[in-house]
Amino acid sequence: MNPVRLSSSTFILFSLFILSLVFFQNSFGQSLNVSAGPDKEIIASQSIQIGGSPTASGGIAPYFYAWFPGEGLNDATISNPVSSAITTTEYIITVTDATGAVATDTVTVFVKRYLYAVNDNGPAQLTRVDVDSPTPSLEIVADYIIYAGPAGYGLPIGAILDETEAAALDITTGTAYIISNLGVE
Repeated sequence: MNPVRLSSSTFILFSLFILSLVFFQNSFGQSLNVSAGPDKEIIASQSIQIGGSPTASGGIAPYFYAWFPGEGLNDATISNPVSSAITTTEYIITVTDATGAVATDTVTVFVKRYLYAVNDNGPAQLTRVDVDSPTPSLEIVADYIIYAGPAGYGLPIGAILDETEAAALDITTGTAYIISNLGVE
């Protein structure tokens, strides 16, 4: 059997043909998939890791990650950053693979904000109210203090309150508020 002799230009073309077959088989065989993971819920001042498991698959590695917005993330260019959002935030992950294919997904981090209220005469009681609830309410049994909406008047921390009022502290801002008992006896 006689060996087949290829010219250098034929060899180069043949090599490029084989490489393109491998490349197209890989890029068309598995499309780029992105998972931002399930929505998460945290309490203000907490942190949580976001992203899928895995965040990117298919396509051709390496993957390049871009999370938006980047505020509140420890690194907006990794697959599974840690979010320290202070308000409910929807993050968009855009992944680009080695071929330039792009895919996106979203995840929402719901941030629950609470006021912590304590009555000023015994027995001391600590109560938490979700200020983002459509109908927030608070009742402290010792004084029957009622909270009917977001507190609106600031009070310096450490201020002395009379027996018809209670203090509430927003831990996200460090602001304390007066909550009146609204005339309930």
